[in-house]
Amino acid sequence: MKTLNVLLTLSFLPIGISSFAQPYQPVGVENAHWFMFATTPNSILDYHAFVVRGDTMINTIAYKRLYYQDFANQWPFEPPYLIEEEHLWGVVRDDSLNRRVYVIAFEPYAYGYHCPVDEEQLLFDFSILPGDSTAHCQTVGEYPWILDSTYVSYKYSANRRTLFTVGWLSTEIYEGIGSDNGLFGTSYQIQGDDEYWLHEYCIGSDEDCGIISGTNAASISEIGVLLYPNPATSQIQIDFTDSANSNYRLRITNSMGKVYLDEALPYGASAYTVSVTDWPPGVYFVQYLADRVFWRAERLVVY
Repeated sequence: MKTLNVLLTLSFLPIGISSFAQPYQPVGVENAHWFMFATTPNSILDYHAFVVRGDTMINTIAYKRLYYQDFANQWPFEPPYLIEEEHLWGVVRDDSLNRRVYVIAFEPYAYGYHCPVDEEQLLFDFSILPGDSTAHCQTVGEYPWILDSTYVSYKYSANRRTLFTVGWLSTEIYEGIGSDNGLFGTSYQIQGDDEYWLHEYCIGSDEDCGIISGTNAASISEIGVLLYPNPATSQIQIDFTDSANSNYRLRITNSMGKVYLDEALPYGASAYTVSVTDWPPGVYFVQYLADRVFWRAERLVVY
């Protein structure tokens, strides 16, 4: 009977450790980007990314720097991404031996991070077993996430240990990634219809991952464009310098992502006039597409 019990135990052992045998996938990978899409209260669109870039020491502990990149509200949200601002958001570190991830946030994050700022927090613990609670940064209100099961998933070009959690809502959390709702989010819904999710994960330089700035966007093409007057009160005119050979599309949104103009321009047009008489005063984003490729954006002030 003892021999039978030993054989039964061994027969189940590979299943229990299969996901632990999977090599650890770290979060702090240099130049890792998490591209996030969110709709906020009043259906305001918010496009941003987190990127790991560089090393630092805090209290003799080594961390990776984590930057927040804010993007223009372009639609559809696809490369190239126009970056408007970047700043240091926090730091992260991997405890690879214990399969844990720690973070220090320097400011709050609206989409799912529920821990205090300016002090180290356990963000992920991939060593837990079914029945255990996840790290408390991945909670929704007062509802904890309880581990239901673990397995290996192929996610973003790697096999990753995956935690399937149950609670108020269910979700999967992947080593090295977070969830389908990003590095700091584990629920797709904030409140009501407001949602956020991981749009894309990319490892590479900003350029490799399709990120451009307002200053280098024009280098994508030799297309010349001139918008005037800016600021404007009644109308704007846009002149193109190579009108004979391109199909243009013009999209104008306000700072909250509301679309005020989105239309294809006649082939060969050398100039285009837009009336802004009835537009509320404020800052708008003028986005140019040529032959279906987004290549430039600039600010327009209406007063």
